[in-house]
Amino acid sequence: MTDGTAATSDLSLHDPAIAERRHLVSLAFRMLGTVAHAEGAVQETYAPWYRLTEDERSAVVSPRAWLTGASARSG
Repeated sequence: MTDGTAATSDLSLHDPAIAERRHLVSLAFRMLGTVAHAEGAVQETYAPWYRLTEDERSAVVSPRAWLTGASARSG
């Protein structure tokens, strides 16, 4: 039986939004004070990211900065 860590690790190598999840949850937790609210804010951050076209996402110079800004706006 596997715990899914390898699959998550492989996915995070190709998807900047998933790779930054820990950072985003940590940031949102500091802003909002609960894990539940932090998780919700991160989910709201992912929505606009995945609405971008592949070309728009690849044009983002720093996905971490873009996602951090989106997270701060959604919190």
